[in-house]
Amino acid sequence: MIESAAVRYFREVTECGSIKQAAASLRIAPSAISRQVQAIEEELSVKLFERGARGMVLTDAGHLLYRYAVENRSQLDGIRAKVQEFDTLRRGQVKIATVEGMLASFLSNFVVDLSGDYPGHLDFHHRGGLAGRRRDGRTSTMSISAWCSAVRHGVT
Repeated sequence: MIESAAVRYFREVTECGSIKQAAASLRIAPSAISRQVQAIEEELSVKLFERGARGMVLTDAGHLLYRYAVENRSQLDGIRAKVQEFDTLRRGQVKIATVEGMLASFLSNFVVDLSGDYPGHLDFHHRGGLAGRRRDGRTSTMSISAWCSAVRHGVT
């Protein structure tokens, strides 16, 4: 797992309010959670919780770390979803090199059809030709919908 156990345990203790409840939620020994939380406190040289009879309450430093833990988890979930898109072939990159004549005929229709099959998932990058050739020779970009519209209206 990408998220460290210590951060995950800390987040769970914060959300549950106690090590005992976090341990029950995670199905691990309370001592394991306690050791991980103490390790973070030692590494950062700060107290993360005020420990009391009614549970554990975050200190200011604890609030800061909790915000990080939540944001980090959200980013990891987003990365995980994007990586899984590669497995389902919903994400990737294809490069096609061709002469301008092929671009104006066969390839135009192919890309228009492909954009219909995968709306919103294609970006078209080209050199020169469409949408004004750049003098410096660098690649210019247009959205696939703009390019398909240009093909349909005979602008290519």
